[in-house]
Amino acid sequence: MQKYVLLLIFVSSITHAASFDCTKATTLVEKAICSESDLSALDEQLMAKYKDALSNVPNAANLKNDQKSWLVNARNKCQDTACLKRAYIERIAALERIAGSTAPSSSSKKADVSWAGTWNRTGGTSHTESSLEITEKTPQAFEFTINTIYGANVGEISGLASFAKDFASFKETEYGCKVEFRMVGKCIKIDTSEECSSFGGMGVYFDGTYCTRLCTFSWHGGPPTT
Repeated sequence: MQKYVLLLIFVSSITHAASFDCTKATTLVEKAICSESDLSALDEQLMAKYKDALSNVPNAANLKNDQKSWLVNARNKCQDTACLKRAYIERIAALERIAGSTAPSSSSKKADVSWAGTWNRTGGTSHTESSLEITEKTPQAFEFTINTIYGANVGEISGLASFAKDFASFKETEYGCKVEFRMVGKCIKIDTSEECSSFGGMGVYFDGTYCTRLCTFSWHGGPPTT
């Protein structure tokens, strides 16, 4: 069912900004980027990183060819939004490495927030426990996995969450499961929609406050802003 997600997106009007003119979007991937706000934001961020890298590499022609190869062999082969987000996140990280230490200093305020690490839900019992694993990819998004156990039943939700104002959010396309992440003090509060019950057995729930046992993060205010 995932492979049909791109087609379903196009029912809505193309209104979100991107690094290209959305009125001239012709391919399924281009229309998906214009229809999905998170993808549009990632596309704009990638273009900024690409231009920055171009101005700092000794051979711009090689980077241009590499970018064309990524478009053809990675991005344009995606069949759903999750694949597109992963492709953009990985490419942005690659371009940031190319740009190196010459990246604009204005981005430093975005890099001081790290949610990465292993977080454990508080207030559990001997019958239930839940952990949250976060891998930070860029200051705008992170990959996560929530694993929960309730007796003999287990549940798992994983995906790519994007920052929006004072929280990060994830929406699964098949069942409509929504997950929101908010930093409260030095812990992360998770709220999920009813649809997320499809990802666990009886008694399994993902909501709660998760605190890390290891000092693997730093917190300096709200999530990054663009």
